[in-house]
Amino acid sequence: MKLPFKVGIGMLFLFLISGCAGRPTAVTVSPGLPELTPHIPDGWSAPIIFDQETLSFKIAWTNRGGSMAEDYSILLLIDGAQLAEWYKPVTAPGRIKTQTVKLRDIPNPSALMNSRHTFELILDPQNTVAESNEDNNTFLTQQDISFELPDLEPHLPSKLLWDQPVVFGGADLVFGTRPAPADGGYFMAYSVTNSGGGEAQSWGGTTQLAVNGLSVRQSYMDQIGDPEPQPGAFVISAIPIWKIALMEGPLMPGTHQVD
Repeated sequence: MKLPFKVGIGMLFLFLISGCAGRPTAVTVSPGLPELTPHIPDGWSAPIIFDQETLSFKIAWTNRGGSMAEDYSILLLIDGAQLAEWYKPVTAPGRIKTQTVKLRDIPNPSALMNSRHTFELILDPQNTVAESNEDNNTFLTQQDISFELPDLEPHLPSKLLWDQPVVFGGADLVFGTRPAPADGGYFMAYSVTNSGGGEAQSWGGTTQLAVNGLSVRQSYMDQIGDPEPQPGAFVISAIPIWKIALMEGPLMPGTHQVD
């Protein structure tokens, strides 16, 4: 019995690509080229913003093409000078990428205070990625930057009987009415304040202290106060004398040079 058989356009196409001899033929479907371009995430006003709360510059971009973008770099310029460069091994289609530069990582952040500057984001400046559109890899804007910086300086605690920002004495001098630490004893202590208008972040670990020209280990310092003080706050660091071991031996009574 013969049955009617109709060949539609779709079936004919499948028959042709399968090969006349019945052997399958490989068919390559191109997903398209990548396309890197600056991007404005939700809540942002532009692909480059200055975050007043975190005191940092933020950038964003995306790959809105059809395939991976690999082995390319990203540049952030301020007033024509390179501020930062990042390298990205791969960015999938549709992915949104962001990067941040904190003010404290900039050599001279005070030069950016309270003035207008030109910011430029450049994606793949070396043109290592073949893209579907090579004309949308940059974003240029001018922004007014306004922020307050901390100002750290040696300090005389008003409620303690110190005659200078660095003192040697017992717990009653160093801590005032505070209970003496468990190990008690004799201390060297110093006080630092934030007299600027901005918060000082993670500043205790950056203080350098030397006695008679020899550095004192940071791990010896017991810090009392807010580790990220607001303007007007201060921090006292106290070091038990027995922990200060110099090359010639323990720190002995007498006159010592402290830096």
